[in-house]
Amino acid sequence: TLSIYPNPAQGNATVVFNAVKAGSKYEVVICNSLGKTLFAQTGVANAGNNIVRLDLSNCIDGMYLVRLKTDSQTIIQKLLKSK
Repeated sequence: TLSIYPNPAQGNATVVFNAVKAGSKYEVVICNSLGKTLFAQTGVANAGNNIVRLDLSNCIDGMYLVRLKTDSQTIIQKLLKSK
């Protein structure tokens, strides 16, 4: 599962995802409406909930796509950045 809060967000957002097993690799990517990557973070997940903090202060207001890719799944959710 993937949760993003707050949504809509102002300066920062938090991504929470659940990993079935420890040691699986993950990548969190934020793309704009044109598909351009604005933020990417990779890491190794712990079993259970994992948290990635997003700094949106350099992003203009608008709709973004957050993509979480793990060894076993890819999930995409919308994120709205507003003032």
